[in-house]
Amino acid sequence: MPELPEVETVRRRLEPVLVGRTFEHVDIDDARLVRPREPAEVAAELSGERVAAVERRGKYLIVRFESGRVLLVHLRMTGSFRHDRRGSLQDVPHRRAVVNLENGSDVAYRDVRRFGTWLLLEPPEVEPYLAARVGPEPLGPGFTTAFLHTRLADRAAPLKAAILDQRTVAGLGNIYADEALWRARLHPQRAAGGLSADEVAELRRSVRAA
Repeated sequence: MPELPEVETVRRRLEPVLVGRTFEHVDIDDARLVRPREPAEVAAELSGERVAAVERRGKYLIVRFESGRVLLVHLRMTGSFRHDRRGSLQDVPHRRAVVNLENGSDVAYRDVRRFGTWLLLEPPEVEPYLAARVGPEPLGPGFTTAFLHTRLADRAAPLKAAILDQRTVAGLGNIYADEALWRARLHPQRAAGGLSADEVAELRRSVRAA
């Protein structure tokens, strides 16, 4: 599964392609991508939207439209995007959706394993949805020792599972969790709630350095 740096790389590649562009037409080929909603319904609502920004929160890509709506994209294991200036991505392998932009180019979403999701949210829904699922960024000001201590306190779950919980730290995946625990000299199966204050502080430093 892509981790935070990989998702940020995707965001940076999409940003110059999408910002300021209009979704002229959208085809959603795979109903799993937007379930439980109907693909044709979501595609119709996306058509005509103009992109204001492409952001990231943890492992979510956030496509913000000038209308205030947001398209949340989670790549899961194998999701990816391809852009073609000539508008020739209609038959790209493993295509799950394609966006025709008003400048004549195409952006196709590919997903071999079909685990990725697209979720179209109205303006009031965006922050509550993200706040319930995603904690602070590992390099952001909200990821403090006090916050981490509160998140881990009294938890009997293994430490690795606790820090992989995206509500504890956004974007942390398996590889970076292993690296952080190795740096902090903490066993991944240790109970998350059993860490001392010094160990929590060291774990935070190690997550930020991983």
